[in-house]
This record gives sequence, C-alpha cells and structure tokens, in this order.
Amino acid sequence: MKALKYIAFSIGALLLIWFAWAQIDLGDHPEPSLELGSEIYFQDFPLDSAVGYIIGIQPIMSTGDFATEENYFTKLDNYLNEANKKNWLNENTIVLFPEYIGTWLVVANQRKSIYKSSSISAAMIQLIASKPFQFLKYWNKAQAKNKVNEAIFAMEAEKMADIYQRTFSKLAAKYKVNIVAGSIVLPNPWVENEKLISSDAPLQNISAWFYPDGKIANNLIRKVFPIEEELSFTQAGNLAEIPVFETAMGNVASVICADSWYPEIYKTLHEKRVDILLVPSYSSPNEMWNRPWNGYNGRNAPQDVDLSDIGKLTEQNAWEKYSMLGRSHAANIAYGINTFLHGQLWDMTAAGDVFVIQNHTKTSIPSRNSSMIVRVAVMK
Repeated sequence: MKALKYIAFSIGALLLIWFAWAQIDLGDHPEPSLELGSEIYFQDFPLDSAVGYIIGIQPIMSTGDFATEENYFTKLDNYLNEANKKNWLNENTIVLFPEYIGTWLVVANQRKSIYKSSSISAAMIQLIASKPFQFLKYWNKAQAKNKVNEAIFAMEAEKMADIYQRTFSKLAAKYKVNIVAGSIVLPNPWVENEKLISSDAPLQNISAWFYPDGKIANNLIRKVFPIEEELSFTQAGNLAEIPVFETAMGNVASVICADSWYPEIYKTLHEKRVDILLVPSYSSPNEMWNRPWNGYNGRNAPQDVDLSDIGKLTEQNAWEKYSMLGRSHAANIAYGINTFLHGQLWDMTAAGDVFVIQNHTKTSIPSRNSSMIVRVAVMK
C-alpha cells in the first residue's frame, strides 16, 4: 500500500513539474525580423500596353517571424508595403509567395525556448514535450510512415489554417491584389463557406488563392509530386484537379515546387489552356544551389531527362533545364514566375534564384543576400 502511495505521489509530482515547465516559458515571443534582409532587390520587367502584372516575393524569413500571428502578418505586410511604395500593386496584380511560407506556423504561440532551439529536431521535441497528451492522440491515429511529423502538423492544424487564412485574406484586401499564398502543410484541407478547413486525414502540401476582396478561392492547389522526405508524411494531390483561375491576363495556374519538373504537369496545363504559371518553391540547404545535381527526388526521372546530367549539372543548372524555364514551352506558357523561400529556421537554411518567363522570353535572376521583389508585366 505504501508503494502504491509512493508511486501515485511520484506521478503527481512529475505532472506538477511538467505543468509548471510547460507554462513558465510562454509569452514574450521574439519580434519579427523586420530588416527584410540587408536590402530589398527590386527588378521590373515592363511592357507597353500591359494588362496586368505578376509579382514574385522572395522573402528572408527567420524563426521569430512565425512566433505569433502578429509577427507573421507584420513581416509579410512589410514586403507588400515596399512593393506598394513603388505603385506596383492593384487589382490586376497577382502576388506569389514561396513554398512553405505557411508551414512553419506550426510553431506559432509556443514556448519561447522553441524559437531559440539549436535545431529543428530540438524544437519539435520541445513542442511534443509541451503537449504530450495531444501528441499521443494524433500519433495513435497517424497513418503515415513518419507518424511523428503527421501527428505534429495534425495537432496544430486548426491554428495554422486560421492564421494562414486570416493573414493572406487581410493582405489581399488591404492592397487590393490577388495572392497565391505560397504553401502550407495541412491535413486534407478544403474550403467550405469561404473558410479553410482541415481534418485528421492525411497531410497535403497545399496553396490557396486569395482575391482582392480577401476571399479565398474554393479550389486549393495541391502538390502532385511530393519529394521523398514529404512522401513519408504527406499525400499527393490529383494531377487532373490542378485548378485554373480566369483573370484579365488569361488563365493562371500554380504548381508547387517539384511539380514543375514533370512533363505530365505541362501536358495537363496545355490541355487546360494555361497562359501564366506561378511556382512557389523551397530549396534547402542554401549551399545546395551550387552543388552537383543528384537527380530527381522521390521518383524516377522522366524519360526525356538526360541521365548524364546527374552529378554534372549544378542544382541551379538543373532547375533551369528541367523545371519551369526548361519545360514551359510544352504547354505554350507565355508568362511565369518561380520564387524560393530564403532565410534560416533553426539549423535549416534556404535559398534559390528567381525564374521569370515574359512573353516566352526566359530569365534567371541570381540569388543574393537580400530579399527580392520581381514584377513582370503581362500582355493578353
């Protein structure tokens, strides 16, 4: 009997210690990194008689930018404000943010020490430790190979979806622009009654289109060809369901990152008569951009790929040859822009060039140690 009382007392004491630990480190979150990089590099591709513009924003993000909804909105608002100062924004403008710009909202409103962690692994361990019962609930239901990742994103999904939608809705309405809101990982999301909803179903890497009145489009953009790491915890979207948005500039589609490397994508875009392609991307670590290309990630290379390029081309050269710039002609894409997330989140770095297509002319804008905002004029 004494032993049982001792065990009960010990468990109670441990629970009290855990509860105190989970609470004492809340509040006073870090401020957003408002410097926007060492500077913002602007590049404009004008045309006479333009009917509209596509703008790619390549932000430099840090961990603290995702700490609160206010931080997140403030950081992204600053980029749009800088574009607005140049009179670049109006209702005939589509603004593209990069892949994963919403994914790291998984750490919003968490313990302060999470943002100061030395690595992403340490940060996620702390997140799990602060919500062990919630984590176990979702881990037990997880079906993915990587049950830990699925459980983490599932238990934070409702918060993530709400912050993501509110932020980009406010930004679109404030500046009266269309926004392709990068991407975010959520469990089986859909739009119902103008609200982004998530469930407990398999995770997907998705993007959303926001109109100049702030409303979210019903059709979400879903990544069709997840890379190997993503395949361990996310589910692929349906190729045939790539949405097309009708605008004054023509038909616009967006595909997420690796999707731009596959000929099946361009066959579908051609069938849907897409004129403008927007590609939000993420490439990590930043030094990988100049490393030898390792080939396709997660799937076999398509038949039209020269396998001798593997190990010979740099990652940058491979992007130019096998993604949007190299493949857009197959769908007769006249205009396009591809942006990458930049910055450092814990021990993860990210970088990438901006790729532009204007009236079938293709340009690479080299990565630099600054944020970039690129505007491309479009003729119908």
